Amino acid sequence: MSTARSDEASATGAKARQYPVRSTALKWLVAGVMFVGVIVLSLGPDPIPDVGPAPVDRLPHVIGYMALTASLLVARSRARRGISGATRGDALIAMAIVGLGAILEGGQAAVHRDADLWDVLADGIGVAIGASLALIPRRGWSPW
Repeated sequence: MSTARSDEASATGAKARQYPVRSTALKWLVAGVMFVGVIVLSLGPDPIPDVGPAPVDRLPHVIGYMALTASLLVARSRARRGISGATRGDALIAMAIVGLGAILEGGQAAVHRDADLWDVLADGIGVAIGASLALIPRRGWSPW
């Protein structure tokens, strides 16, 4: 921790906390891997051909976008700065991820895969679940 931050924290009476760089870097690494994984799995060859009826076919969309959203929001978490609950930035990231899902679904036509509006809805459900899970550490309980 820098001396200026230490002096500032002691001058205000607040406890100075130091967060390990590795933990933050690891969170961003996981989020980056999830981001690239969603793009590759969306535009590459169909990784799970005909897994079953429509609800089962949507499950990979829900899981993938849930993991992507949760990892991005946990990586940029402001909980360590004393902000609890969702922020405007969290909502913008969630909307951008839904937009990414829609764009990637449209891009599947270019790579000879079926584009389906129901898949975009499944992506949105995954984003909502992932965002909800990412808020858990901000409310006091945190496995991260």
